[in-house]
Amino acid sequence: MGAKKAWDTLVPISWHEAFFKVLDKHPDFALYQLITPIFLGERNQSGLQTQALFEAGYTFEQVMGQRGLKAGTINDHVIEWALSDRNFPFADFIHPEAAGVLAQRSGNPVSWRFRDVAELPVDFLSFALFQIRSKKKEERSCS
Repeated sequence: MGAKKAWDTLVPISWHEAFFKVLDKHPDFALYQLITPIFLGERNQSGLQTQALFEAGYTFEQVMGQRGLKAGTINDHVIEWALSDRNFPFADFIHPEAAGVLAQRSGNPVSWRFRDVAELPVDFLSFALFQIRSKKKEERSCS
C-alpha cells in the first residue's frame, strides 16, 4: 500500500460532517436523541467550566490562565455557549467597535465570511457572535 494522501483523511471527515448535518435537521429521529446527549456532554464539561468562570466575573485573560487553555479554545467555548443558551450575554463579548462596524455592513450577517471583514477592526469572536446573535434574532422574528 502506498503512503496516505492528505485528501484520504478529508473524504471520511466530509462524509461524517454531511451525516451530522442531515441528522441535525431531524431531532425527532431516535438516533438524534441518542447521539445529542453524548455531544452535549463534551460541552457540559470543559465548556461549562469556562462559562462558569465568565459568569463569576473572570476576564478573558483570567479564564485562559485559570483553565490553561489557548484563546482559540476559549473562543470555541464561548461560541458553543452562545449557540446553546437563549439568554447568552452577547453584549459582554462582542466588542462595541466591532458591533458598530459590522452593523454598518450590508447584507445578511449569517452569509458573511470572516475573510471578507479581515481588513476591518473586528476580532473573530466578535464576528462569530455577531452572526449568531443576528441568526437568533432572525429565528425569533420568524416564530
